[in-house]
Amino acid sequence: MSLPTITTLEELVPELARLANYPKSDQKQIDNFLNLIQNAVRLWIIEQSFYDFNSDFFVEIDQEWFDCITWIDKLWTKIPDVQNKKLEDLLLGEYPLFYQQKWQEQIIARYQLSSENLQQILSSYIFKVTQRTLRNNFKRLAQLNQPKLIKSASLKGHYKKVVSSSLNSLDNCNLIKHNNDIITENNWLSFLNDGLSTIAELLTTKINGHQRFFIQAEYIVPEALQDKVADWADNLKEFWKQSLISPIKIKYYSASKNTTNYYIIYPVSIHYSQRAYYLYAFGETPDQNSSQALQWYGYRLERILSLKQIAWDFSDLTKQLRSQIHKNDKINHLYSPDYIQEQLELAYGFSFYREFNTMLLRFDQDYYQRHVKNTIRHSTFQKIENIQEVKKMIIEQIDSEIDNTKKIQREKLLAKVNCASEDVYYKLCYRVGDHNVIMRLRSWGPNVEVILPSDLRAQIKEYLEKNYKLYQ
Repeated sequence: MSLPTITTLEELVPELARLANYPKSDQKQIDNFLNLIQNAVRLWIIEQSFYDFNSDFFVEIDQEWFDCITWIDKLWTKIPDVQNKKLEDLLLGEYPLFYQQKWQEQIIARYQLSSENLQQILSSYIFKVTQRTLRNNFKRLAQLNQPKLIKSASLKGHYKKVVSSSLNSLDNCNLIKHNNDIITENNWLSFLNDGLSTIAELLTTKINGHQRFFIQAEYIVPEALQDKVADWADNLKEFWKQSLISPIKIKYYSASKNTTNYYIIYPVSIHYSQRAYYLYAFGETPDQNSSQALQWYGYRLERILSLKQIAWDFSDLTKQLRSQIHKNDKINHLYSPDYIQEQLELAYGFSFYREFNTMLLRFDQDYYQRHVKNTIRHSTFQKIENIQEVKKMIIEQIDSEIDNTKKIQREKLLAKVNCASEDVYYKLCYRVGDHNVIMRLRSWGPNVEVILPSDLRAQIKEYLEKNYKLYQ
């Protein structure tokens, strides 16, 4: 389902285009203009109810000719209590915040409205009108230059749908363009990576009434806690709407430390990773061994036991937070969602705040050909074409380590590479200690060998030895 564009609204109510730049000097003129916008949205919803099978407003009408009362009964059944629903609930309810904001910004810019004017529109009950108003809306749809309904010449107050071949305005009802500005139902897919969103954009809507595309994302949070997770996300959403985002104080259970404590943090963004939702934030963390009092951390949402917003002058710590995060009354880029995305690109692993290192991997030729070749991994997952570069990496990295026993290991690794020169070698930049990195290596199992760094190689070896003992 898409949102109505400026072009669509002005096609339905041409007065909007004529009055868009006309001075609105008194409240009566403003109210009249706001009513025009509300009327245009109502007309658009009525239109969608006839022609857009994927719309939440679509209703089935069996008769070829029908009157307004029949349509009202259908819509009121489809959307109970529709007359008591605000425009924003009907139109924007299920869209992500950034998508809602984009549409609202367009309305404000085109019609030179204030935020108060916009709120008046969003808070209006566009279906709390008389049947006469709705009948007039039907007449309006039949009188447009490109009619959306055909009025009966013999049956009073009866209409029929326009056949699809002549309904040009709905030929592409789920993809409507206005200059370079595109409003489609698929904008919400922008948070997926490019590979996923390409297919999702093609198949996200139902085809002949059936959903044909599904994403089976594993979500391990127990059902009893899922409402709480949604509540925390909703609270954070409201905090992020504010022009000046304040810190929050949370009570948090750390599974790795098996402790529960209060932490003051600055919330930045929520990410789904490792089968659960995480709040990335800057501030206090469960990692008490760190030399830094304030740092980044990923908090599992279902392990947050309480959450409340606090003022920047709440304590010395919040004042310290503010001095780092705010710069000339603007958010420092280092504490923004964009910064997190940049860091995730730098190295593999969701713990973007950890230090990173480079690993050297070996795949046997057969496994590489069947499972690794022509696949897209992290941007730093790069094939090493020259075996001499592999040897150089081993020599340089192990020679930089103080432990002499590891230097003995160097010769063994070099000899191994010489014997396996036909195998395939990759290097990957990764976050040290990131759980997702370890799980990836474990899933490859005996099909991959971690050559470098030495400590990661030893960690994987220890895991495999323990695993082996379980089956003896």
